[in-house]
Amino acid sequence: YNITINTSKQYFNPAQATWKNAFFIETKPELFNISAYPSGDGGWGETWYFIVSFTDEDLDSNTVFLYINRYFGWISPSSQLVSGKNVTLTFSYSGFSGADIGERQFYFTAQDVRGYTSNSSVGNFTLDKDDVLITHIYGNNSVYNRSASPLLNFRVNVTDIDRNVGVGANRQGIFYYTKDGNNFVSSSYVYTDSSSNLTLSGIQVDCSFQVGPQRWIAGIIDDNWYKNTNSTTFYFTIITTNLTTNLTYPLNKSFLRGIDNILLVAEVKDDCGYVSGATVKFVLPKSGFECIANDLNNGTYTCLISSSIHSSWELGWYDVIIEVSKQHYNGTIRTFNNSFFLATRPQFTTTPLIYSQQGAGIGGWGETWTFQIYVKDEDYNIVNVSLYLNLTGTWTLANSTLLAASANPQLVEFTGHTFECSNIGTRDVMFVVVDEFNYSSNATSTMTIEKDDTSISFIYPYSFTVRREGNDNATLRVAVYDADRGVPIVANVSYYVTSDGVNYLFAGRNQSESSGESMLLFNPNCSYRAVIQSWRAGSEDNVCYKDNIQ
Repeated sequence: YNITINTSKQYFNPAQATWKNAFFIETKPELFNISAYPSGDGGWGETWYFIVSFTDEDLDSNTVFLYINRYFGWISPSSQLVSGKNVTLTFSYSGFSGADIGERQFYFTAQDVRGYTSNSSVGNFTLDKDDVLITHIYGNNSVYNRSASPLLNFRVNVTDIDRNVGVGANRQGIFYYTKDGNNFVSSSYVYTDSSSNLTLSGIQVDCSFQVGPQRWIAGIIDDNWYKNTNSTTFYFTIITTNLTTNLTYPLNKSFLRGIDNILLVAEVKDDCGYVSGATVKFVLPKSGFECIANDLNNGTYTCLISSSIHSSWELGWYDVIIEVSKQHYNGTIRTFNNSFFLATRPQFTTTPLIYSQQGAGIGGWGETWTFQIYVKDEDYNIVNVSLYLNLTGTWTLANSTLLAASANPQLVEFTGHTFECSNIGTRDVMFVVVDEFNYSSNATSTMTIEKDDTSISFIYPYSFTVRREGNDNATLRVAVYDADRGVPIVANVSYYVTSDGVNYLFAGRNQSESSGESMLLFNPNCSYRAVIQSWRAGSEDNVCYKDNIQ
């Protein structure tokens, strides 16, 4: 403003004086409508913009300062010169660090050339964690042979996409990977190196990893400066040695054709043990039979061949081929020779044929007995044919022989058997045939063992005279033999003499000596008439010998 002074007084000349720019009417600058916003979603590494409206009615030139409260205190990173009214000023700042994360404050100060200042209100803004990008370095589509116990080796790089630089060292990350192809397990925390890489190593591929394709993911987790972020899904593959298979049943077993069911049992393993979920096929090349096995879900596979299936199959040994396959595995084929023998039971085609010197099925105990039977075995096995006799209430083995059997009946004969007096009676006879696989049949019959026949040899006298009165006597002497065995025997010998030339009276009895000879002193009494008489003698009332008076 200018000031002009006019003066006047009576008797004086008037006067006037003007002072230019005598004083200045000042206004303070005003700051209002403050705000802050990020270039993205609010990460600390983004560029932040701070806005303020400025007015200074006296149009002074002003310097406007931006103040920001960092984690270590207030700073003024920049300022702008401005004048005028309702001017909008925009400041930018991108110098934050992860330590600034959280709620922060800012304000503006304006100072004109005359030294007048004013402050804006204090504004708040929130710094968030920065966004990151996970990019693959190596490990995708890698292959691990489980049987070699390798270590997983994955690496990714982590970029701060708000700043477009690597995140640097010691940023906390994690890896997720599958063992069953579906469900992820996590590693322990890993940390970035100076090149911003996260690396997974030291995880051994063991039997907890299933064979086949697996997945893995890497990411930042629970880091103080960066948001939780995962990579896209990457892949790796577990392989191993070929599947192995073993036939556990039957091994060198036998089954009766058309009678026994045959259960084929196999197991499938890999380097870690039993494997379920495989496709297992049993093949019997001899018969052309094939069977897809039943999976018992424990690494064991079975196939039942019912008796009706093999009732018309060829007899003999059968090989079994096992074919195994499973997704993601190399399969296997294995042949097991002579897995089982399809057999028939040996059979007798006749009842036991029993002969003694006397005839069929009956004879003296001292006779020579012969036992016969016809046997066959259609699978041409070596068979053992045994003869059992029950002479005392207990079966005992009497004879046996080995025979190369065929489909045609063959005669088996056991001869030269003799018995004891104690065996007299009706006795049981049994033939048993057993083949190489312990299949058996039997046939039974009976035989009648009698007392042995005897023969009497007269030694003397052929004729004699004896007086009835007094003590006159005659010596009668015979010898007794077992006619079946042809040997002298010790036996009861009875003597008979006719009393009237026709009718015999018992004259006496004694026991023959070991030579078979027997002697009787005959002293007739009045029961005997004085005529020509006859005498006879022989075995009588013996346990072991038939009566034979001659």
